[in-house]
Amino acid sequence: MTEPISTTARVERALSRWNAGDAAAKEELIEHGMRRCRALARRMLRFYPKLRPLAQTDDVQQEAMIRLWNALAKVTPKDARHFFSLASQHIRWVLMEHARKLNRRAAENGIDPARLLEQPANSTGAVELQIWSEFHEKAGVLPPNMREAFDLIYYQGMQRKEAADVLGVKLRTVYDYWLDARLWLYEAMGNGPLPGL
Repeated sequence: MTEPISTTARVERALSRWNAGDAAAKEELIEHGMRRCRALARRMLRFYPKLRPLAQTDDVQQEAMIRLWNALAKVTPKDARHFFSLASQHIRWVLMEHARKLNRRAAENGIDPARLLEQPANSTGAVELQIWSEFHEKAGVLPPNMREAFDLIYYQGMQRKEAADVLGVKLRTVYDYWLDARLWLYEAMGNGPLPGL
């Protein structure tokens, strides 16, 4: 039985093909970014059942595609690590904007943003859309090593082993960066809940 191809290997192959002039490879790279953005947008909406009728995850996908397409028109990532960093940055921006739009739509539809969450039984408290927006904002200003590891695990959905391979560090180092990033975000968010973690 053949081993499944890692995300990193698929991205490296697409980058090689794109650099060799294969235009379809760029579309593969953008498709990767769109899938991750949609998955994260759905994760955000799980906390806001009342907003689901107002939310368009297709809008999130479209915005991610446009942003990545424009970014890749300006820069050709030199390797998978560079691509993941670029894609994570744009996914983060799209999700921040998505949270802000949902907050506006809620207000326009007479939904009190402070009462958006229908809390599941295991919930520790109400989470507002503003927290999601702030969370993505803060994640963008993590110290560089922490941010790279956080981006790969949270925004790109990688296992820690693959993230370590992308960064060229030991697995233990990625665990440390991941833990440090979460502690940093916890403090930056005023010791409040970290959405999606």
